[in-house]
Amino acid sequence: TKSVGLTLPPSVIGFVSGAGGGCAQSLVMGPTSFIVTACVSAMNNNDDNEGDDESTPVSAIEVAKRVVRERGIGGLYRGSSAVAVRQATNWASRQGFTEFVRPRIPVGGV
Repeated sequence: TKSVGLTLPPSVIGFVSGAGGGCAQSLVMGPTSFIVTACVSAMNNNDDNEGDDESTPVSAIEVAKRVVRERGIGGLYRGSSAVAVRQATNWASRQGFTEFVRPRIPVGGV
């Protein structure tokens, strides 16, 4: 492999890569969570309007189409910055801590 002249401890690499992984996860999970929440909310609204005990299913595809039609693709990412920060800090701390502790754990036992 080719070196770029930057030597970092494994724990720092773990923190940085964990933060990147958390942000990447939020790119996928943000819209997914938004659609699921919108479906549940729509079902609850249908229940309130109809007055019966049966929940009317709401299509995730229809919810996504409606959001994109009304708000554009960015509408699927409402609140995603908060999710990205939460996931980045979560993943960064887990990966960084793991890489910090890994060399300190005896392999052959105590």
